[in-house]
Amino acid sequence: GQVWRSTLDHYTPKPLAYRRIQVQFDLLRTCLLRLWRWGVDPDPFELHVSSVARFQVETGLVGCGWVRAAEEGLLADLVVVPRQDIPPLRICSFDIEVVNTEGEGFPQPRTASVLCISAHVEGSMFVLSAAPSDTVEGVTVQTFASERDLLMGWHTFLLEHDVDILTGWNICNFDLSFLLERAAWLDLDTFPYCGKDTSRPWYQYQDLYENDVHYLPGRIVLDAYTAIKKDRKFRSYKLDYVAQALGLGCKEDVPWNQIGPLWRSGPAGVSRVLSYCAQDSQLVVDILTHEETVLKRIEMARVTGISLADICAGGMSPQVERMILRAC
Repeated sequence: GQVWRSTLDHYTPKPLAYRRIQVQFDLLRTCLLRLWRWGVDPDPFELHVSSVARFQVETGLVGCGWVRAAEEGLLADLVVVPRQDIPPLRICSFDIEVVNTEGEGFPQPRTASVLCISAHVEGSMFVLSAAPSDTVEGVTVQTFASERDLLMGWHTFLLEHDVDILTGWNICNFDLSFLLERAAWLDLDTFPYCGKDTSRPWYQYQDLYENDVHYLPGRIVLDAYTAIKKDRKFRSYKLDYVAQALGLGCKEDVPWNQIGPLWRSGPAGVSRVLSYCAQDSQLVVDILTHEETVLKRIEMARVTGISLADICAGGMSPQVERMILRAC
């Protein structure tokens, strides 16, 4: 083909032959660039475009869109299907309760243990507990013998329910970070392998604003706290305050310094902590449903073309760039 290029030195267009070279992994693009610079023309085009973006733009596949593929072979042709219905994504809202085992202050993974984990999936509420309790109304309680068993039980829970979207209130900066670091502290080597691709581990890193970002292969992390802060303005962004402001009721308040004494008081106290934990998961579901948070992001993924995971984790720049690429 021919591309017409002008430089700052002169405005006379010059014909330039170009080649298209594809690589399987983005990492190979750096090696390819070094080899390319040994050639006649050292200027590459569109090197910054990732392989995922290139694939989506060229095939017309958008985030949360529908495709049809032949069953034969791994390299079957994809056909974009013009369907508008919402994909059946399985959403899990969860919350954890922890208590300091050494000293006081804000819980740290090295000095605090996980007591219970609540999870709301497809209209059902589950609570994984590290101690026996009385019956909790409307909640399926799974009791484990130790904290180590509890964490591995959560690992199994994610795999069995095959969660697509993992959500909760401020889970990126606390709940997920705490679980991952606590599991590492307890030497639970298999705990991070709880994505859809169990050969790749869950990992975290910090963005430019020093916020924790979590990547679970095949699962989308949607922090309801961050999403609501982007979409709505409130005087306070505490979970209970936001729920009351939206007319969704409030939860039974249990002060953080009472969780430990209640947990050690026996099955009745444990059941109160489990109920308190389950209310947090339920309120997040109520807020996301009321605000249509997931639906808005699904439609935004379809409009801009990027994946739902990038919509949940990124800002406006990737969305604008993808729309420019599609237009070009």
